[in-house]
Amino acid sequence: MISRDDAVLLLKEHVKQENLIQHSLAVEAGMRAYANHFSENEDEWGIAGILHDLDYGEFPEEHPSFRIREWLSGLDVSEHIIKAIELHGEPKGVRKELIEKTLHAVDSISGIIVATALVRPNGFDGMKPKSVVKKIKDKSFAAKMDRERMYIGCEELGIEMSEHLSIMTPALQEISDSLIK
Repeated sequence: MISRDDAVLLLKEHVKQENLIQHSLAVEAGMRAYANHFSENEDEWGIAGILHDLDYGEFPEEHPSFRIREWLSGLDVSEHIIKAIELHGEPKGVRKELIEKTLHAVDSISGIIVATALVRPNGFDGMKPKSVVKKIKDKSFAAKMDRERMYIGCEELGIEMSEHLSIMTPALQEISDSLIK
């Protein structure tokens, strides 16, 4: 399997936008937390998080694109990671494997968690999942973020939003220095 360091180098080779790199690190943290929650391989799930938007920096209108498979097939990246990445932006019902559903759910919620921390005086310090729930319900806050996609992620995983945020929020708090600069 590709190492974390090599995955980050690959990400930085294809993605030049700092906010997108930070987002990928947030998704990695969430994927690692969920791997632990589901007793899955944390390194493997983390790699899926790091690489999930690999093509977005160069080809946002095609994302996720065929380039993901092209770029990752020659590397030591498993087929189920590649497939999870390919499916993370697809409509409800196409994701079948746990890693596929989790990547979609983690990707869709991580941005609003970070946005919530950014508007708080103490950032991530002391932030509770209920603070994020309030921001999700406030349609004017981060208005371009797709709330329906967030709820679809929970539905596909079979968990409530509060439980999802109870897993995600502490995971992002642990790497807050990488997310808020």
